[in-house]
Amino acid sequence: FTVTGRSVTLFPPASVRPQAFVVTGDESFDVVVDRLVADLRRAGAHARRSYKATRNIGKLLKEASQQQARFAVIVESATHATVKDLDGQSQREATLDEVAKLVHRD
Repeated sequence: FTVTGRSVTLFPPASVRPQAFVVTGDESFDVVVDRLVADLRRAGAHARRSYKATRNIGKLLKEASQQQARFAVIVESATHATVKDLDGQSQREATLDEVAKLVHRD
């Protein structure tokens, strides 16, 4: 936002680049997001999630980009997610079990 003509960033970039930034547009999947972030961390990935109240996927993806995440993981259901490569701009559907392999491939 802007304060007296200056642009102010509310969330500075991450000091360590997250491999995955996990979001959902449906609050009923918040528990799935928490579980997926924990699973990714156990697998050795640097994973974060959004704590914003918004469910606007565009705004959540912007936050992932601001955090310089490599991948945005959008939880679509209790079993599936979309994994978006924020560097290459490609994306693919995956089961939640496949997500760790996709974000840890590099």
